Amino acid sequence: MGREGPRQNHGGAPVTFAEIPTAHNPNAFIAVSLVALIANAALAAYQLRRIRARRLNPLTDELYNDTKSYREVVEENR
Repeated sequence: MGREGPRQNHGGAPVTFAEIPTAHNPNAFIAVSLVALIANAALAAYQLRRIRARRLNPLTDELYNDTKSYREVVEENR
């Protein structure tokens, strides 16, 4: 048996160690991107509302220091 060259896929490009087939469905990409955009916009709106209502400075103040989970984390890390 002689030394064989690197394996190649159908397009002629070298095959990587663990080639995993992907679904190149543009509709799936758009749907996932749209969901992520909506989630990020909702989070930004929630944070802005919280900043305005509590008159906080987002650069120097903690935004969630009045929540139960925030207090639990602070207590656990003392």
